[in-house]
Amino acid sequence: MATTISNARKTEILNQTAKTLPDRASQAGLSAETIRTRLYKGTEELITEINRIVGEVNGELETLGEMLIEIRRSGGYVQWRYIGEGDEEWTNLYLINSFIGDLDEASLAIEYELEDNMDQSYTEAMASVEITIPDTVAHGFYAGLNWIADTEPSAVIFTNDSSYELKIIKFGLGISNYTPTGGKIINMIFFCDGLYVYCYINEVT
Repeated sequence: MATTISNARKTEILNQTAKTLPDRASQAGLSAETIRTRLYKGTEELITEINRIVGEVNGELETLGEMLIEIRRSGGYVQWRYIGEGDEEWTNLYLINSFIGDLDEASLAIEYELEDNMDQSYTEAMASVEITIPDTVAHGFYAGLNWIADTEPSAVIFTNDSSYELKIIKFGLGISNYTPTGGKIINMIFFCDGLYVYCYINEVT
């Protein structure tokens, strides 16, 4: 913490100024050099104290700057990092326990709009699947969709209402459209990294 000039230090500085010179200083036996020194020495000491206080304040501000942080949500985590110069690494603060699963045992066709932190599963074989990516998608969006493909399924219809380009990835390779393999369990994971929204596809026997 920055400290003020103490009373003892104030007295010490005043004693080095012209304030304490006697009347007719030269006649009192003080040399010209002593008189000149008294005229500027106190000012030098005062400047020294001002510089000390400024240095301490700057140190406090620098420490305060290092303590400022920002928070964001990324996927299933709340993350934090220091605000400062350069790129600070994001650190997971805690896991959000809100990723919800839902099971549909009745539907025979899927018309589904993705929900953030929601994993949706269907148990019946699906011949047609339509998926809407909502306009609320933002960096950190995460959703899952799972179903069983019918023996002769049609191509999945993607409607992308988000502001991010959709990248469809099957077994690690980018594809422009997707028709499931009949009879397979289809697992889709959707994630937005702030650049694109991705659909990662796995097919399981």
